[in-house]
Amino acid sequence: MNWSENSDSENKITFFNHDVLEKCRHILKIRVTCKLKYNEVHLPGSPNNIDGYHTNCYSNFTAVKRNYVDKYNALNLPEPDLPNDESSSASQATLSCQPSTSSSANSESTASSSESQSTLPCHSSTSNENVQNLEEGVDSDNVVCFFCDKSRKIHNYKVVPIVKCDCKLPILIEKIVTHAIALNDKQILTKIENARSKNVISYHNMCQLNYFKQLVSKSIQKSEWHAIRDIHVIIDNEIYDLISNNTIANKECYSLKYLVEYAKNALYKLGVDNYESYESSLTSTYLLEKLKKKFGD
Repeated sequence: MNWSENSDSENKITFFNHDVLEKCRHILKIRVTCKLKYNEVHLPGSPNNIDGYHTNCYSNFTAVKRNYVDKYNALNLPEPDLPNDESSSASQATLSCQPSTSSSANSESTASSSESQSTLPCHSSTSNENVQNLEEGVDSDNVVCFFCDKSRKIHNYKVVPIVKCDCKLPILIEKIVTHAIALNDKQILTKIENARSKNVISYHNMCQLNYFKQLVSKSIQKSEWHAIRDIHVIIDNEIYDLISNNTIANKECYSLKYLVEYAKNALYKLGVDNYESYESSLTSTYLLEKLKKKFGD
């Protein structure tokens, strides 16, 4: 397998499928709620043969820091209004990609809603339409929290509502799986498979947040060397999955430059405090050595 510096696949337009569109809608709602960059992106109402996205643009758009996702989930607000896009046009499918950089990623927290953000080189989104709160104090069909296995939870003398979420929303499942793998939590990985078979996952928001914080706590308790190793294992696995699923399975090629940016976006989504120190180690040389060791020359 040859790893080239340039690839035409980065400029290839990929049409939305249902899962990708749902994921992008969910990300857009987080960006709208938290007033992040790209909060004015217009998404098609349904998959079609006109609206599409570039792979690196999709990576830029979906790279939302974990603290913003947690903030969005914790707020538990009504669904924000998304930019209306009732009609599709052929011009929307030919979008110009802007390369992702670490500086653009770090600007998320300071981006304002007044900034012109509709120039994202692709249409993207994920939906949270199938997320709902059960009535407080009601044990609906013996629904229990995915994380604590309890149907009723009291916090500060108040009943904590259970959130029901459609398992077809990949962003939450992807996040749980990533953390479970990093924590070597086989029980959660087994429960994820069971939840997928039922197409629904229910949880208390506070239990979800506490579970996601375990990875951060675990890294703090370990030595600096162990913490760095664990973070790199997660990033390496993200790259391996991309190559296995897209390059090996679907014959899509990526340049080393793109893979470096993809790895940085994966790191950014983990929300680590010392982002810059990890980012500096993600170089073309580092990835090339990892890929050769994993897949061969």
